[in-house]
Amino acid sequence: DEKKAQEIAAEAKEMQRKGAHREAQIRLRELAEQYPSTAAGAMVLLEKAQAAHASGNIPEAITLYERLLFYRPTFTGAIKARTTYSELLLKVGRYKDAIPMLDNLVSTVENEEEKTRLEILLADARGARGEVRVALDSYVEARLKTNDATQKKNATAQAKDYAGRLSLAEAKSLWNEMQGEEEWAFLEPYVAFRLAKIYYHSRNFSSAQELLQEIKEKYPENKFAIGSQALIERLKKRFKTSSQSIGVLLPLSGRYKQFG
Repeated sequence: DEKKAQEIAAEAKEMQRKGAHREAQIRLRELAEQYPSTAAGAMVLLEKAQAAHASGNIPEAITLYERLLFYRPTFTGAIKARTTYSELLLKVGRYKDAIPMLDNLVSTVENEEEKTRLEILLADARGARGEVRVALDSYVEARLKTNDATQKKNATAQAKDYAGRLSLAEAKSLWNEMQGEEEWAFLEPYVAFRLAKIYYHSRNFSSAQELLQEIKEKYPENKFAIGSQALIERLKKRFKTSSQSIGVLLPLSGRYKQFG
C-alpha cells in the first residue's frame, strides 16, 4: 500500500507540475480515500483538513482530522494535528469528545508552556461538562505553574467565572477546604459569595447573613463587599407585611442586580 500510495502521490505531483491541477486533485482524492493509512494518504488528509480549517469550514475540518487520526494515529506532526482537532471540538461544543484527546495531549506534550495551555483547555472542557470542582483545581494549578501572563490571566478569569457555578455541596466543601490555602486566596470571595447567594435563594437566611457579614469584613475592597451589604439590607427588609399578605423575598434590582 505504501508503494502504491507513493506512486499516486508522484503522479499527482507531476500533473500539478504540468498544470493539470484538476486531474491532480482527483488523484489526490483517490489517494486519501483508498490509502488513508499510508504516509502519503495521511499527508493528503492533513493538507485537506488544514485547508478546510483555514477556509472556516470547521465541520469538514473535524471530519478530515477524525479520518486522519483514525487511520494514521502516529505521523510527523501528529501532536499538532491532535491539538488542532481538540481545539476545533471545543469550538463546536463537543466537550465530551475533546476531554480524552486533551487529557492524552497533556500527558504527552513536553513543552511546559504548551502543556499548561492544554491543561487550561482541558479545564474549560470539564467545566463545560459540569465538572466545575475539577475545573477549578486545574485552573488554580495552572496559575501556579505558568510564567506566562496571558495564561495566568486566562486561568484566573475562568476560575472566577466557574466559582459562580458551584453547587451548594461543592461550594460548602470548597469554602471549608480553601481556608488558609494561599494559592486559593484569590478565589475566596467568589466562592463565599456564591455560597451566600445559594443560602439566600434557598431561604437559609441565618447562614446567608452570617457569611455575607464575613465577606464584608474579610474582603472590604472586593466588589462582593458591596453586593454583600445589599443582600444584608435586603435580608433585613425581606418580609413586607400587611394585614392581608405574608412575607415575600424580593430580588435585587438596579445597581445591585448583578449580585442576585
